[in-house]
Amino acid sequence: MGRFKGLLPMTDRPFFDRFEEMSGVIVEASTLLAPLISAGPQEGRTIAGRIKLCETRCDTLVGEIITLCGEAQGPPFEPEDIVGLAKTYDDVMDWIERFASRFVMYREAMDQGGSLADVQRLTQVVVQAVAATQRLFQNMGRSSHDIEAGCVEVHRLESQGDEVFHAGLINEVSGVQTLMHGVTAELASLTEAIDQLVDPLDAGTVRAILLRVVGVSRENRQLSSEIFRFIILREVMKALESASDATDTVAILLRRMVMKNG
Repeated sequence: MGRFKGLLPMTDRPFFDRFEEMSGVIVEASTLLAPLISAGPQEGRTIAGRIKLCETRCDTLVGEIITLCGEAQGPPFEPEDIVGLAKTYDDVMDWIERFASRFVMYREAMDQGGSLADVQRLTQVVVQAVAATQRLFQNMGRSSHDIEAGCVEVHRLESQGDEVFHAGLINEVSGVQTLMHGVTAELASLTEAIDQLVDPLDAGTVRAILLRVVGVSRENRQLSSEIFRFIILREVMKALESASDATDTVAILLRRMVMKNG
């Protein structure tokens, strides 16, 4: 029997049991994010597989909720509201799973030449937001004040997630820009040096110019690698930010449903 027994008659409880189970599954998936980031490649793939199972279970629960809406004589809320809430809640899980699969896929590239501290910080926010969303469902049988306070907390975390996401991107862009300026400056200097050469060239001068060309080539290769890393990092961090955004949307929908029913 779920925690919602104080709110609804027996015939309504299956709806809330499904939502409570979804809460547990999504919380379970979120707690696997930190181990995923710290794990090695093989263990990381195993953890990502566990998150995928959570995502599959949530899809099943959404289907069960839709079926209940079609069969119930008098569901606790408007059927379209229930279905909308279930699908939006499932979006949280979908984004978590998308992050996990992308992280495993691109882990090697993200590890090259940079820190994952921003990803870890954003993960912490998502874990807290998911837990706060679960408390919202657990408080549905209590006063609307509990729901209101819970929504404020979820929204605060969603805003924090946005800040961490954008700060992380700024950090990465700054690193790329520093490399870009260095390459540009060295190319300009090298071009000027070549323009000032006069014939005949001695072996030492040719060697010095060639070494500078090689150096620019290496710097440019590093720049390309950092740009690639930035693109990947943005994609995986965006999945986490989207999971955080989805928790806020869930909170808004849940509050509207509870307030509509008085």
